[in-house]
Amino acid sequence: MGHLDHVHIRVPDRAEAAEWYAEYLGFQPVDAYDFWATGFKGGPLQISADGGKTMLALFEASEGHPMVPQQTGIAFSVDADAFLSSLARYQTDRKSVRRASRPRRARGLRHVLGVQFC
Repeated sequence: MGHLDHVHIRVPDRAEAAEWYAEYLGFQPVDAYDFWATGFKGGPLQISADGGKTMLALFEASEGHPMVPQQTGIAFSVDADAFLSSLARYQTDRKSVRRASRPRRARGLRHVLGVQFC
């Protein structure tokens, strides 16, 4: 279907989280996507350990922050043909799509997984 592009992670402090990921896992900011962090209120800081092929999108999430409604998300990088093929498969199996998109409980915590294609 393509490859994993990025994963959304909500953190209380983007700079502090980025420092931790840099120190312990070797992640660095991806300059090509800096406009998200600097040009959009609530936009993510994109960091990567593989030169930007796969990224973590660090969103600050505190009360009153514009991105508070956002939950966990995963984005896949796909071409148009792969996207249309995936969409057709999802449309033929609506029951499993509804089941996969419902909120789940894990160890007592509610979480919602969003999938994006980019």
